[in-house]
Amino acid sequence: MAHVEQRTPENPGVPGGVRQVEHLPFHEPVLAAVRVVAQGLALVGAALGVVGLIGWIVGSDLLRIVLPDAGASMMPNTALALPLLGFALVVAVRGPAARWPAPAARAAAGLVVLIGALTLVEYVAGVSLGIDQVLFEPTAGGATAAPGRMAPNTAAALLLLGLASLSALLPRVPAWTGQILGLGAVALGMVRIYGFAYHVPQLERFGAYTGMALHTALAVVLLGVAAFLARPGEGPAGLLWNAGTTGALGRRLMLTTLIAPLLLGWLVLAGESDGLYGPRMATALLVCGHVVVFSVVTFAALVTGRRIEVAHARAEWQVRQNELLQAFMDHTPAVVFIKDLSGRYLAVNTVFEESVGLSRGQVLGRRDRDVMAPELARHARAADLEMLESGGPVQRQERLTLPIGTRDYLTSLFPLKDPSGSPYAICGVTTDVTERVAAQREVERVNRRFLALLESAPTPP
Repeated sequence: MAHVEQRTPENPGVPGGVRQVEHLPFHEPVLAAVRVVAQGLALVGAALGVVGLIGWIVGSDLLRIVLPDAGASMMPNTALALPLLGFALVVAVRGPAARWPAPAARAAAGLVVLIGALTLVEYVAGVSLGIDQVLFEPTAGGATAAPGRMAPNTAAALLLLGLASLSALLPRVPAWTGQILGLGAVALGMVRIYGFAYHVPQLERFGAYTGMALHTALAVVLLGVAAFLARPGEGPAGLLWNAGTTGALGRRLMLTTLIAPLLLGWLVLAGESDGLYGPRMATALLVCGHVVVFSVVTFAALVTGRRIEVAHARAEWQVRQNELLQAFMDHTPAVVFIKDLSGRYLAVNTVFEESVGLSRGQVLGRRDRDVMAPELARHARAADLEMLESGGPVQRQERLTLPIGTRDYLTSLFPLKDPSGSPYAICGVTTDVTERVAAQREVERVNRRFLALLESAPTPP
């Protein structure tokens, strides 16, 4: 698992094993795969921009429009911005491993932000800043009130993507900032794609201005998803990719949300185009389809939620039992500890802390050699192994040298066993019997002196 859940070393999951949960659990191989996917999406989005740029260099309408009936062509500034965004996002996904290109990536993302912002200023102010003809003289693009200028929705998408890339490149910026911006860009691109898929040209352009090219929309969607996945272990993306139940549930809901409406809309439109029913019936079927799909998803979510509730109740009960056990141990005058079979401490009481001079947080998850003197640690481990080998409880009295001094202890070791009878932990109770042993020795000494006096006394005549 990735280091997103703070636990004691090799968290055993028994009393005292978990100190504080700060983050959701993740599987590092999953996060690595998500990062690879994000880089791939960024590269494909950049490649689409390169295709458009080559189209302007060689004067090919095919490369600028891709599909003859796709409408608008990719504008020069758009074709330049997409590879810059792809480069910036690839570097962002690599994270700390990409140190030297990070400044260049931030500069690339900043340039895209500037292009998108200036283009929007041109639209809002009704002026021409001359940035639309810097690379090429516009010779294609269809009817437009501003030749060579990218569409307003394209400019807005590039602005969002540039800001999202900058956020992903700056670790101190919260991950959700760039992820939300990336999803905003995805929404703008999907509107254009839906317009093409459902033959709604009104979704391509705004007013007399040029529209977003179809492959521009595809590139925007790919780059927006890459921005969302650039930091998969944080923010909203972290909710989707965590290894817990919420992650699995979120992925299923998101997949349904992305696929079901698109598929239902296509099927309903296909039936309407074939003359099977009219617009009102098509609307009714679309609504019914959504109700059925999301009802199924809702009940599936309820089943999963119920399982979570049951697991949560069990966890609360277990936590309460652990609290009771810890309270019992802390009010026991003897030294009490629990270890796993490898010798790592799972739980200790306050008397144990006082005996070794370390806090509970410094002990849990560590072995004897980490909290005791070397000789004492070897002795303790040998006693554990001897008890495990015997298979039953062992009791011994011994003199130990601790930070608080040399003391006499009576130690009881016994295994904790699972229902199958196999030991899974070692429990020890060590009682300080120094005073009792000293009193017993004093009694023995007095008895010896008394016997010596009796033996040395004169024999009566």
